Amino acid sequence: MARKTKEQLEKIKKDNNVENIFSWSRYNCYKNSSYEYFLKYIKKEKETRNNVYSLMGSSSHSCLDDYYNGKIKYEDMYDEFQSEYLNATLMDLKFNRSDDEKNEKIAIKYKACMDHFFKKHIPIEHDLITEKYILIWVNKFLFGGYFDAIHKDKDGNYVITDWKSSTIYTGKKIDQEKGQLLLYAEGIRQMGIPLERIKIRWAFLKYLTISMPLKKLEEDGITRVIRTTNAERHAWVGKVKSNASMWLKELDTYTKEEIDDMLDYSVNFNTIENLPQEIQDLYTIEDCYVEALLTEEEIDNLKDDIYKTLVEIYTKEKEYEKTKDDIVFWEEVTQANSYYFANLCGFNAQQHLPYGKFLDSLESFVDDEYKVDKNRSELSYDWMSELNL
Repeated sequence: MARKTKEQLEKIKKDNNVENIFSWSRYNCYKNSSYEYFLKYIKKEKETRNNVYSLMGSSSHSCLDDYYNGKIKYEDMYDEFQSEYLNATLMDLKFNRSDDEKNEKIAIKYKACMDHFFKKHIPIEHDLITEKYILIWVNKFLFGGYFDAIHKDKDGNYVITDWKSSTIYTGKKIDQEKGQLLLYAEGIRQMGIPLERIKIRWAFLKYLTISMPLKKLEEDGITRVIRTTNAERHAWVGKVKSNASMWLKELDTYTKEEIDDMLDYSVNFNTIENLPQEIQDLYTIEDCYVEALLTEEEIDNLKDDIYKTLVEIYTKEKEYEKTKDDIVFWEEVTQANSYYFANLCGFNAQQHLPYGKFLDSLESFVDDEYKVDKNRSELSYDWMSELNL
C-alpha cells in the first residue's frame, strides 16, 4: 500500500488542529538515543550507515504485503526475497560491522531461516488487512502508524500482527518490546473496539513452533503428552532428534546404527522426510507467533511515558533553538549500549559525537569504518469495513 503523501498528511494535521503527527519510530528513536534523534529530526542529517536488519525486515514485510494483497503468488515470495537479499549483499551490508567471522555466521543462519519461512509459511486463513494507516491520540499528541497486519479471528477478536525477522522475544523481553503493539491496540480501541476483543502478537519469521509427543508416566501406565517448543528454522530438526530417536526405537524395526544414520541425515539436511511416515506424523511445525499480554494499565503507563517523553523533547528542542548547543541532546555511550551504535545506528562515529567520544576513550577498538572516517486530510478508515468494524 502506498504511504500517505505529504499533502495528505498536511490535511490530516489541519483537520485535527495539530502541528505534528508523531510516529512510533520517532518516539522510539529518542528512547534509544537522544543524540541520534537530534541528528535525524533536528539537524535532519542524512543517515550514512544502512542497517541490514531494517532493510531485510522491510523487504520481508514487502513480500508478505504483496502476497496477501494478491500482487504475487505464494511461490513468488521466495523469489522476491532472494532478489532483495542479493541487493543487500551487493551493498555489502553487515549483520555485525566489527567482526567479519561473526557477520558471516549470522548471515548464513539468517538466510537459511528466511528461505525456509518463504517456502513453508502457512498463510493466515482469515481476511488479512496489511499496511493500513491509523491515528492514535496520546493526550494532546497525535500519532500515526501503519499496521503490519490485522485480521478478525473465528472468535471475533481483532488480531494485530507485527512481522519480525529478529531474534525471538522471551520472558521480560516481551514486555519491553510490545510498546508499538500497545499503541496500535489503543488506536483500535479509540475506534470503538473493546480492549478485550483486541489481541497483539508478533510473527517471528526466523522461527517455527514444533509440536512433539513425549512419554508421561501415569498410574495406569505410560501415555503420550504433546509438548510445543520454538526453534530457529535453519536447524529445527536438531530440536527433535532425541525425541525422534526414542520413537524410532519404539518401532523395534531398525538397528541403532540405522537409526543413527537416518537421524544424522535428517539433522544435516534439516528435514524429517527421510524418516518413516509414522515418525513424520508425530511432528507438527507451524509459524511462530508470540502473543503479548494486553491490559488497560499497560496502555495507560505507555501513554504516560509517551506524553512525558514528548514534553521532554519539546523542552530540549526549545533550548537548542536558543543555545544551538548539541549538549542539550548529549548522551553517554558505554560498553553496555555500544552494540546499538556499532551495528544498528544509522549514523557513524563522525556524526554521532557521543559514540565517537566513546571510541576515542578506548585504548584499542575495532571500528574500521570509524578509522577511515577519521581520515576523511483526511484520514479514511474505509479499510476497517473489511473487518466488519
